[in-house]
Amino acid sequence: MLRRCCHQIEIKTEHNGPKTVPLLKWSRDSDVMAWPYFATFILLENVLLWLQRRPTFRLNDGLTSLSHGLLQECGRLLFRGGESYVYVYVYDKFRLVELPWDHWVTWYLAAVGVDFCYYWVHRACHEVHILWAQHQVHHSSEDFNLAVGLRQSVFQGWCGFVSRCGEIELSGIFYLPLAVAIPPSHFVTHQQFNLLYQFWIHTKSVRTLGPLEVVFNTPQHHRVHHGANIYCLDKNYGGVLIIWDRLFGTFAEERQDEEIVYGLVMNQPSFNLLHLQIFYLPLAVAIPPSHFVTHQQFNLLYQFWIHTKSVRTLGPLEVVFNTPQHHRVHHGANIYCLDKNYGGVLIIWDRLFGTFAEERQDEEIVYGLVMNQPSFNLLHLQTFYTLHVAEKFKQMTSWQDKLAAIFYGPSWEPGKPRLGLEQDKIKVVAREKYEVKLPLWCNVYLFIHFCFVVYGFQELAARHMSLNPVTVLAFVAYIIASLTSIGLLFDNAPYACVLELLRCMVLVTAVQRMDFPDLDDTVLLTAEVFFVLSGFFWLLQSLRILQISAKAA
Repeated sequence: MLRRCCHQIEIKTEHNGPKTVPLLKWSRDSDVMAWPYFATFILLENVLLWLQRRPTFRLNDGLTSLSHGLLQECGRLLFRGGESYVYVYVYDKFRLVELPWDHWVTWYLAAVGVDFCYYWVHRACHEVHILWAQHQVHHSSEDFNLAVGLRQSVFQGWCGFVSRCGEIELSGIFYLPLAVAIPPSHFVTHQQFNLLYQFWIHTKSVRTLGPLEVVFNTPQHHRVHHGANIYCLDKNYGGVLIIWDRLFGTFAEERQDEEIVYGLVMNQPSFNLLHLQIFYLPLAVAIPPSHFVTHQQFNLLYQFWIHTKSVRTLGPLEVVFNTPQHHRVHHGANIYCLDKNYGGVLIIWDRLFGTFAEERQDEEIVYGLVMNQPSFNLLHLQTFYTLHVAEKFKQMTSWQDKLAAIFYGPSWEPGKPRLGLEQDKIKVVAREKYEVKLPLWCNVYLFIHFCFVVYGFQELAARHMSLNPVTVLAFVAYIIASLTSIGLLFDNAPYACVLELLRCMVLVTAVQRMDFPDLDDTVLLTAEVFFVLSGFFWLLQSLRILQISAKAA
């Protein structure tokens, strides 16, 4: 069915000269085009949670998660490099077989191969310190919902050989073994599916999916993965399937007797906004680049929906697929959740490699990092752990230990195993979520300005190829500054109003001095009026703060 979405393009290969290769029509910037659908699903999730009389979307944490997603997409607009040719090169030079792109066997091989490689990519991001420094952004939220599925590190993509060129997005050498047989079109399709699937498992609205929990990565399993509880650490890495965690010893069930604490083990106080994905390169010996990109993108899109609590269980699907139940475990900070359920679409990899854990009904999952960061500051959350890795590297006395501080697990210390000792893990119990109480008008104000930022990004994404690089860079810088300002205001940070005043002034000046022929005049006028009023308000606030500071001095 996915193959019907393909169209043809011509590329040059060494073996047969110019060759027609199928690619998905929606493979290019599919994650950008999917944002309206993401917003719809987030709204539906909150309606479902409201009907279930359960906690719904927290505006400050939710907008912070979406801000991370926008920041990652801004990075992708700027960096579309030559790494995208790596998979095509390996497929052209070293493929062992040439599978017909429209045969069902090719599609199934690509689906399983992409998901298998994703399991090891995801597991490496938890067990290699420098990779965890980037991936921790995704785990830093103390909530577990669909918005968390979009909470990603901007550096994770750049350092993972993840880039786009033309219609192809490629993700590093971990997928290359597929290139010996899997056509590019099949790879692309399943990569897209894996991405889409993982969105929905970030939710608390789905308790369990029944027998499906055995095979698939579900919300129940992924809640464990996001937990900071000891049993959640390094568990449930799967993408679509949870069988990889079951096979490789990284599976953990969600406990009903222990609430999952979400976030990092050591969370940071802020709401302000080198993923080495070499594991995909082996796919290139069989999987054609178009198939690789398709399946990799699908794998990532899939993972959006599993970030929810609204789906309890999917029954028999839990056995094979990564479901919300499985992915809740992955996001848990509870001990049984750590380093579990890494799968993308399939959970079978976790079952195979011993990283699977079931969601426990006797223990509520605590989401976030084991030591969480109490902050909504976008830039702080993106960078604080990389600075921690650099500091740990600096503290080591030998070069052997310095390298271990980068490439061993986050819990490693000199004289201990690669992933640290089990007894050294911090037991996370239920904790109060970081919350800064703001008046209703302020929350409404920040939500409206965030909507303006999203609109601006969508326009930039649609037109960036026709703009000069300096203009694109300026727009990206403004978007980052806007998201940072929103995060600082959610933190109620000192002098955040000054940054917001400057941001409003820059926008008004740009509208007055620059020509925007493709934008609707009504939208521009509305934005200009709203930003003028906003700037005037923050000017008064800034003057009031300066007056108070002067009196205090």
